[in-house]
Amino acid sequence: MALPDANIYAEIRTPDVRFALIVMLALIYLCIKAKNSKNKPDLMGRVLAYFCVTFVAWLMTSGNGRYYLPILVLAGPVCVALLWRLPLSMFLKGSALALVLVVQIWLIGTAQPLRAWALADWDSAPPFSMELPEAERTTATFLTLATPSYSIIAPSFPADSRWVNLSFLKGAEGESRENLQRLLRESIDIKTIYPNYFGLSDANGHPPKNVISNINHELSEHHLNIASEDKCRPVVARAFGPTFDVKFSHPVDTVRGAPGFWLCDTKFDPSVIAPPVPDVWPQAMMVSREIESKCSRFFKPGGGAPTAKVDLVYFDYPDSDMRLYVYRSGEVAYKYYNELNPVVLRKAGENSIRLDCTRIRRTFFQSLFGEN
Repeated sequence: MALPDANIYAEIRTPDVRFALIVMLALIYLCIKAKNSKNKPDLMGRVLAYFCVTFVAWLMTSGNGRYYLPILVLAGPVCVALLWRLPLSMFLKGSALALVLVVQIWLIGTAQPLRAWALADWDSAPPFSMELPEAERTTATFLTLATPSYSIIAPSFPADSRWVNLSFLKGAEGESRENLQRLLRESIDIKTIYPNYFGLSDANGHPPKNVISNINHELSEHHLNIASEDKCRPVVARAFGPTFDVKFSHPVDTVRGAPGFWLCDTKFDPSVIAPPVPDVWPQAMMVSREIESKCSRFFKPGGGAPTAKVDLVYFDYPDSDMRLYVYRSGEVAYKYYNELNPVVLRKAGENSIRLDCTRIRRTFFQSLFGEN
């Protein structure tokens, strides 16, 4: 059984042309007012000033649409009021208003949630098909370690499988821990599902040792362990997007990758215990400061909260929904919260971090019309 209510949360992003129209019409309106020196400040002027102040304050605080709803509700009437104050014919006013409505409805229709989840478009059935080899189509207990839990992919696996999201059981005690331990003891086959890293898999698609080490760090709290990297196989999930190129600024190269997961054989062993949490090592802090200096737009200087694992420190940047990964072995990667797979910026043994801030993630219009 899969419970798809474990923090499956999607934020719908849609450009709002009304604000662009307000800026354009406000400039025209103020120019007309300026030419007529006899015109005194009216209600529209005060409304525009209010819009300007609240818009700046909103961007400086959260930039989240839900906290700006009172102004969003007023945006439409303000557009109409500004348009009607311009010295244009009724035909031109009506045509301009109709054009804005058509464009805005098209944008909302493109981003509406009935056709997509946070990580993929629903283009055809089944919505989240996995290229699952026949050997993997066996009943098992599947473990996930992240939020959202990816339990939406459960229909691609045998219906009598069990699914557990361990991220919600960190530090669990009492009945919850007892139930989990009983389930793990009774499970004949246990597999961990983990999003893959573009550019870090070997020729056979296996993850590197340091990734396995940090997965085991998460699993060890529950007496679980993945023996080695060859216990993990790549599983492609085409529904999460087509194979694409990840481009870097220097040196100029391309990493080819297909979105999906590593499916890892996992053993329950009561003798496995969680190791102590290490301190954040200085090299990780140096890497984070370098990334912040190169791309402060997405990695706010000093804004990354570090969390140390066995061979990994990751930095969360909640202002931009970004996470930066720094491995002790030298690999560096980042992931946007709403993306499935991290993107590698530096491999082990390399010196420079390949980062182009203008390509740090896909924007809404780039996803519609393609990147230049």
